[in-house]
Amino acid sequence: MQAFGVETTVLARNKFLAHVDQELIEILLESMKKLGLDARTQTPFTGVTKLENGLLRVTLADGGHVDAESVLAALGRPPNVGPLLLENAGVKVDASGAVLIDEFQNTNVPGIYALGDVAAGTP
Repeated sequence: MQAFGVETTVLARNKFLAHVDQELIEILLESMKKLGLDARTQTPFTGVTKLENGLLRVTLADGGHVDAESVLAALGRPPNVGPLLLENAGVKVDASGAVLIDEFQNTNVPGIYALGDVAAGTP
C-alpha cells in the first residue's frame, strides 16, 4: 500500500515472519523503511475503536496509539492440515495440528517441509 502512496503502518506483536531467516527479515524491514513505511516490531495492540471523526484508533499495549482510515488485522490462522492426512506419511504434528519443523522448515520426514501458519516449533 505504501508503494501506491498510502501512508502505511505495520505493527507486529513480536517479530515479522518468525519462521523466516531473520537476516532476510532485516533486509525486508530496511526496504520497508526506505519506502517510508512505518514498520514496528514488538508492538502488540489491545484494541481498535472508532473515533468521532470517523478514523480508527489502534490502542497499543504500551499506552500509545495509531490513528488510521482503515485497519487490516492479520492475526494468523489455525493450521488446517487434517485433510492432508500427514500421519500417512509419518509427519509429526503438535496438539493444535501444526506441523513440527526445525529451523530450516524440515519436518521429521526427509523431503517434506512446512512453513507459515501450518508450521510450529522444533520437532
